[in-house]
Amino acid sequence: MDMACFVGSWGWSGAGQQRCVRSTRSVVRWHMTAKRRISMPGGREIDQEVEIVAQPSPAIQPMRRPSRNTHEDYSTGVQEQEYGNPGEPTRSFGFWDAVPVICLLIAAGGIGYVGAKRFVQRQQDLVTQYGEDVALYGNTYENMREITRTFKKKLGPGVLRGQMFKSFTRELFTGGVMSVETIERVQDAKELLKISDSKAVLCFNEVGLEVRSQPSVLGKILFAAERILGAKALEKLEIRKMFRYGSSTVDDLQRSVLDRVYREACEHALDEEEATMAPAREADVLKLSQGEAESIFRSVVLERQRLREEEAAKALEAEEQALSSGENLEAPVEPIEQQPTVHAYQCLDCGYTLFPAAGREFKFFGSDFACPQCGASKDRFVDLNEEE
Repeated sequence: MDMACFVGSWGWSGAGQQRCVRSTRSVVRWHMTAKRRISMPGGREIDQEVEIVAQPSPAIQPMRRPSRNTHEDYSTGVQEQEYGNPGEPTRSFGFWDAVPVICLLIAAGGIGYVGAKRFVQRQQDLVTQYGEDVALYGNTYENMREITRTFKKKLGPGVLRGQMFKSFTRELFTGGVMSVETIERVQDAKELLKISDSKAVLCFNEVGLEVRSQPSVLGKILFAAERILGAKALEKLEIRKMFRYGSSTVDDLQRSVLDRVYREACEHALDEEEATMAPAREADVLKLSQGEAESIFRSVVLERQRLREEEAAKALEAEEQALSSGENLEAPVEPIEQQPTVHAYQCLDCGYTLFPAAGREFKFFGSDFACPQCGASKDRFVDLNEEE
């Protein structure tokens, strides 16, 4: 670029050359060289080469916002940032600046801890309440299903199903007596909560540890678990190890419970349904063989017959004593109604025994009767009462 001479006191002459230099801070500087002629004393003139540097002023830079604490060295294009008043040392971030942040974090953590603790306590209270409600009101499958559905909604996803099952079994075995209905209720709860055998055996073991100081409750847990769990899960059952006495004693106690529970089922069947054979459903729940079930049922029937005969004999003896002593001779003596006895008919081919009540043989032991076990006809049965 040619540059015109500037007319002044010194006088500019010659042509200048320019070059553009751009710094790292995007500051443009123009470098120009020119010659100037200097008049010396005595009328002598000399030429001197001069370099002229030009760059834009900060006030006209379009894309920059002026800052009070920002200074730039335009000779180098470097900006300097100051904190506070110029000339004062910059202040660093210290401990007391972090105190408010630390306090906020501690407060947030404390609130979160308290909230989590309250949530866990609420969940535990609901689990305990579920066990109490089902043990008290879940005497039918429909009631148990409705209670379980309600508490599932309150507790959320099924991560607490195992604790719900534990709570129910603990309440049921601690406060109730063992029966066929008790085992069926545990099976229903296991089904509604979708508890697998592997999960159920862990629950039984944990409940056993909680009540190991109560042998009667341990016996109920063992009795129910051995009739609910499969063979593979029973290998992990540790209830027997929690008793303070030997395994033979435990076996005798369990057999006694089994005999008592099935005898009660037989008594109920005889009273309510006038049963003539061993209850099959109860035998399946208790895992009794057909022979064991019939043996217990036969003993129950014969025991009831013996008691009725004893009552009839006592009533007859009391009547005879009253007549011999002359008491109430004017009052008519009401005849004592003979209680019907139970007959026992046994098949000669297979040994199957039927126990119809006396006077009701026509209903359960008709002419077309056939042995339900081997198919033998009626004439193959003998009346055990007549043999006695």
